[in-house]
Amino acid sequence: MSYQEKAAERAGRPKAPADEHLRDQFAMAALTGIIAGPPRGRAATPESDAKAAYQAADAMMEQRKK
Repeated sequence: MSYQEKAAERAGRPKAPADEHLRDQFAMAALTGIIAGPPRGRAATPESDAKAAYQAADAMMEQRKK
């Protein structure tokens, strides 16, 4: 059981489906690179960075299906 699952259980929250948890993990990894990487010719905002992170996560989830 992951740290997030244990925390959710202690807080009485329902568990997220495994795929949704994995998508969030992919987004966290992507966001780390987005924030740490050099600017890509755009005005970055937290919202645009989060959107880009989940777009990358969705692409990774699609690749897993192949």
